[in-house]
Amino acid sequence: MKLMHIERHPEIEPEVICEQYGIELKDFLNLLQGNRRIESSKNAVEIINEFRIMLEMDLKNGRKTEDTLYYYKYFLERFKNFLNKVNPNFSLLDLNQNTMDDFYKETILRKGNISPGTKNTYQGIVKALIDFAYTQKYISEDIRSRFEMYKYEKLPRYVPTKVIRKLLNKSLETSSPYFNYTVIYFLTGTGCRLSELVNVRIGDFRVDEDVIFIRRGKGNKERYIPMYPEVKKVVMDFLSRTGVNEINYSDERHLFSKRIYDNRRPVLARSIQIMLENLQEAIGIKNQYSPHAFRHSFGVQSVKQGMRIEILQQVLGHEHIETTTIYTKLHPHDLKDEVFGKYPFPFEKLLKHMIGFEE
Repeated sequence: MKLMHIERHPEIEPEVICEQYGIELKDFLNLLQGNRRIESSKNAVEIINEFRIMLEMDLKNGRKTEDTLYYYKYFLERFKNFLNKVNPNFSLLDLNQNTMDDFYKETILRKGNISPGTKNTYQGIVKALIDFAYTQKYISEDIRSRFEMYKYEKLPRYVPTKVIRKLLNKSLETSSPYFNYTVIYFLTGTGCRLSELVNVRIGDFRVDEDVIFIRRGKGNKERYIPMYPEVKKVVMDFLSRTGVNEINYSDERHLFSKRIYDNRRPVLARSIQIMLENLQEAIGIKNQYSPHAFRHSFGVQSVKQGMRIEILQQVLGHEHIETTTIYTKLHPHDLKDEVFGKYPFPFEKLLKHMIGFEE
């Protein structure tokens, strides 16, 4: 809040001055007492609730995707409950890294370990919350510098091939077998983001050209991606089973829809997340892989099969090639298989040769 010169007249009530200058009484009294830290008229939980309303508006205006909004809301709800337990009137100005570390410890006790990448996501959401509060003048200081990102080597968390096979097989035992099977196949075979998948239209499936038009990606950038024969076959089978036997490029109906008799209304991203969570539980792994992990699987397999990194960058829609290069870093098990599979002779024989021993 900008400090201002106010003449002190004892006969004037503080409430009158506050009304005249448009400030909160609590802030004004702090100012008169020489308190440089001006407490917010709203506590942290109240600010979080307003921040969530703004996020909903961002979704409607296209500034946030459903995926992003889901992760924001997931974290904010749990963080709000945590702050409520610490102090129902917790001030956002008291928030610091120690508070975040306490939150992480409680989360670990409840759910297990948290990766540095997840922590960085949460730190970023907290910074966005603070920026919102400071812009709205709910807090008098910009305290974003209190929170630093964790440094770590980022490895893509991708779904092993054997797990993908199990998920595909299990999907055929569900109440929507062909829909679920096709969604998993599409995610794995295209590298699309979930927010892109739910926005694909029937007319975007260019069967004559063997490409798929991706109309809405991160940053609302459009691109074409290759349509592999296996993906084409699976999607065409799904469409024929749902009453579409001929593709018209002007067909704006959504490709993925469970409501095929209601003008193919788009499936919700959260519905697909729940479907994958249930399938993972059914095969004995408890929600280890998000929909985004299938995108990572596509990236890693493309690199392993020899696709040039700059080509993969275009297919995935990455703005910076540095983002794409994470797919050159394999999981230790895959790295072992790659090394053992490509050496023309056993490593033991190579080692003996290198140190001067011959058989």
